Amino acid sequence: MTDLIPNLVAWATDVIHTIGYPGIAFLIALEAVFPLVPSEVILPLSGSLSASGVFNVGLALLAATIGSCTGASVLYSLGRWGGETRIGLWLDRYGKWVLLDRSDLDKARSWFARHGSIAVLIARVLPGLRTIVSIPAGLALMPYPRFLLFTAIGSAFWNGALIGFGYYLGANWEEVKGLLEPFGLIIYGLIFALIVAFVVLRLRSKFGSNAPK
Repeated sequence: MTDLIPNLVAWATDVIHTIGYPGIAFLIALEAVFPLVPSEVILPLSGSLSASGVFNVGLALLAATIGSCTGASVLYSLGRWGGETRIGLWLDRYGKWVLLDRSDLDKARSWFARHGSIAVLIARVLPGLRTIVSIPAGLALMPYPRFLLFTAIGSAFWNGALIGFGYYLGANWEEVKGLLEPFGLIIYGLIFALIVAFVVLRLRSKFGSNAPK
């Protein structure tokens, strides 16, 4: 695990150096679907390279936001056109392995129908949640233009803050990297802790509901 973040950072650095702005968009789109390399690492790197004159900071922000919207749109499409019926059938068959069932799908859809817009906006600045929030948005049939608008606003805010952080730290990426590698481990640790908390709460709920009165 100690080598994971440095290796991912080195790979992300190579991608960005080799492909440029499309590389930023690609990595952020990938992170939006699956948090392989946290944006907390990718975006400050882009800001640092902007400070050194490799990139234009505005174009780096645009590329990152396009990547965020692209990845989010993929998951939105899975929720909307994958269909509640198919996802419900999958939960009926395999949901027990992830401690979910069809009732959880109904609850998520109902909640999202009431709070969808603000949920999309806020989730864009929260590790882990920004990856999964797009699926219930699709399931709730949130209008795509509205989904895209709130995704773009939230993503632009988050991307701009992290790119600005890297830009402020300056052109010496080695110093920036030394600061961010431990932070990347913290992000993965936070996501893992959220997963563990979810599992514990689900098990407690299920076993508690089956306890003798």
